[in-house]
Order: sequence, then C-alpha cells, then structure tokens
Amino acid sequence: MTEYLIHDDIPEGIFNNFMKLEKIAVDTELHGLTMNRDQICLVQLCDQEEQVCLVRPKQDGGYSRLKALMENKDVLKVFHFALTDVAFFQTSLNIEVTPFCCTKVMSKLIRTYTQNHGLKDLHLELLGIQMEKEQQQTNWAESDLSQKQLKYAANDV
Repeated sequence: MTEYLIHDDIPEGIFNNFMKLEKIAVDTELHGLTMNRDQICLVQLCDQEEQVCLVRPKQDGGYSRLKALMENKDVLKVFHFALTDVAFFQTSLNIEVTPFCCTKVMSKLIRTYTQNHGLKDLHLELLGIQMEKEQQQTNWAESDLSQKQLKYAANDV
C-alpha cells in the first residue's frame, strides 16, 4: 500500500520538476465554503506522470514554493470546479492563481448532452474509472489525516 506524506510546502525536487511543466492538475480540500472564514486544509498537485504532492499550507505562511508554482504564468493549472479553488487560494493563502482552466466548465461546453459534469461522472464516462468519494465529507481540518483520507485526496486530483 502506498503511504502518502503531507508537506508544509512543495519539496524542492518536486517543485523544480513541476516548474518545468506546461500544466499541472490541482485540487483542494476545504474546511467549509465560507469565504474569508474557512481555509484550505490540503492542496493536491499531480503531474502527467501521476506524481502526487500533498501540501498542507500553514496559515501563517511558509509555502513559498506553492505560491511560486500557483503564480507561475508558464504553468497551466487544471482544476475541476476552479471557481471555488481559485477563490480560496486568494482569500485563504493570498495566492493569485494564474493561468488556470476548469474541467467542469469545459465539460459543460463540450458535453451538452448531459447535466452530469462532476469529476466522478467524467472519470466514469471518459476513463472508465469508478471514483470513491466516501472520504470527501470528512474533517480535513483534523491535525492527523488518515491514510484513507490521503489516498482519497491523492486520487481526487
């Protein structure tokens, strides 16, 4: 079984690799959805080789590499439902994500034959992969996240 590790910031070697890429997948786990009150609890990053990095940014800073990657204009950040994630990067971490695109918006523009545009729906239809979402509603603000939560987070990006 893969053991998932959480970092305060992107480790330097992974950061250097990510900064050379054209695009990277990004997701967040939040503790609530109220802007200017709730926080990003976990950031998941994944490259095309499926190298996943889990970052738990401290609210007092110390995530300079995460900030540099998210603000790097040469790396496209790919989100599913970017509206929420990008807004929380701004309000929670003072990070201005640019450039970015949203697979949910792309799905709505391209897949006009359906109303099902969730990430789980896209995985099943386009990749034939059934996503497990049982950990989605867990408490991401807990100081110690379980390996089940971390596995979910790594597979959700």
